[in-house]
Amino acid sequence: MLQGDNAISISLDGIKLPTLRYSLQFDIMSDEWQNVATDNVLHQLQVVVVDGSGNPLITANPVQFYVHRAFIRRQVR
Repeated sequence: MLQGDNAISISLDGIKLPTLRYSLQFDIMSDEWQNVATDNVLHQLQVVVVDGSGNPLITANPVQFYVHRAFIRRQVR
């Protein structure tokens, strides 16, 4: 649980997402992903707990992960 007015700041592929999270369990919304994530398969996520003024309190080590974008190819008749 976050204390007081602390929040979580998320960076995806080195770009800070504009929305702070106020819960330890969070999602990255599809519009955030589309605006920030690179076309690479390998991505990096980093989170920082910040105080109410945006000052960093705890910085987690970055985590790398892979995303495979699946698509359906439709046959044209």
